[in-house]
Amino acid sequence: MKKKILIISSASLIVVALTLAFVFLVMGPFDERGLDYQINADGTTCTITGVGSCKLKNIEIPEYMDGYQVTAIAKNAFREYARLKEITIPESVTVMEANLFYMCKNLTKVNIPHGVQALGAGMFYGCEKLESVQLPEKLETVGIAAFGECTKLFAVVLPQTLTSLGNMAFYKCAALEVMTIPDGIKEIGDFTFYGCAKLKTVRFSDEVNKIGESAFYGCSSLTEMTIPEGVTAIAPWTFAHCTSLTKVNLPDGIQKIGDRAFSSCSALEALEIPEDVTELGFYVFAECKKLKEIEMPDSLRVVDTEVFYDCTALERVKLSSSLKALTRNMFYNCTALKEITIPVSVKNFDIVVFRGSGVEKIIYEGTEEQWNAIEKRENWNIDMKSYQVIYAVEAVS
Repeated sequence: MKKKILIISSASLIVVALTLAFVFLVMGPFDERGLDYQINADGTTCTITGVGSCKLKNIEIPEYMDGYQVTAIAKNAFREYARLKEITIPESVTVMEANLFYMCKNLTKVNIPHGVQALGAGMFYGCEKLESVQLPEKLETVGIAAFGECTKLFAVVLPQTLTSLGNMAFYKCAALEVMTIPDGIKEIGDFTFYGCAKLKTVRFSDEVNKIGESAFYGCSSLTEMTIPEGVTAIAPWTFAHCTSLTKVNLPDGIQKIGDRAFSSCSALEALEIPEDVTELGFYVFAECKKLKEIEMPDSLRVVDTEVFYDCTALERVKLSSSLKALTRNMFYNCTALKEITIPVSVKNFDIVVFRGSGVEKIIYEGTEEQWNAIEKRENWNIDMKSYQVIYAVEAVS
């Protein structure tokens, strides 16, 4: 009977050993802090793979774990680890992958080793207590949304080695005040500074040739902006809801201003549209409540609908001599606009062009016959007050 018990006990020990071995292979080893790590293919270095059983608020990652040098921290390693307040990373680490500290809402202090050349996408996304980060001098890439929703982040200096700044890189960094773009950056991605409500100053490199959609949307402290010479288009929503923006300098090479690019810029009083612009998108200057005058270059051929929607202070508009049509709600509720001059190039009026406007005098640069030949959709002049059409050219009998 005793012999049988010994056999069973030995078998049980074997099962336990095999189970532990399996767990070890699946989960990998872990150090005394409870952190999981994985031995790399070279057999001498390792990668931190996860929090494991660690319960610490302040973590100091050693340079070596069980004799293996720590050279990387894997994707999602500390993702949503709410306890984390401070972390020290050894200089041996050169790789920090995506979402590393994603939604670590209590993280206040972190160092990035000097050998790191890329910050993965979403690395600090949602680290809402992180106030400042010192980026390494060799850094080349900041990934998509790397600092997104770091709402207390106010101090970041981008190194001159940087060549790529991902979309949403500083999305909703509401405390960020100043940003200088290094010379190596050629593109400002979509939503890069979206919702940076305290951003007052942005210094561009002359190398920038593209600014993405909604790049400065809601930057309500931004007062002035000079666009670099290489930029050829203002993307949709670029400066929408920049409510303190009073001055924008656009380069001569701009050819298109996209949908809602300056909508709800409630402090903007005037804007000089460059000579090469051929198209204005939908709702471009809508709800710019202080916009008083606009002069369209003769290169402008296409104006989308509702371009000056609810621009209640607009007093003067010079239309392009190449313009083909007046579009729907183009001057909706432009109550201060009393007079407008329409070129002979215009062949069509859409519906409700002047609805709710203050237009009393229309000066047409052609003859009455040409005016009557314009294709006017029903209700083009609905809700207009009494107005007069004056013909600049007398008909030849």
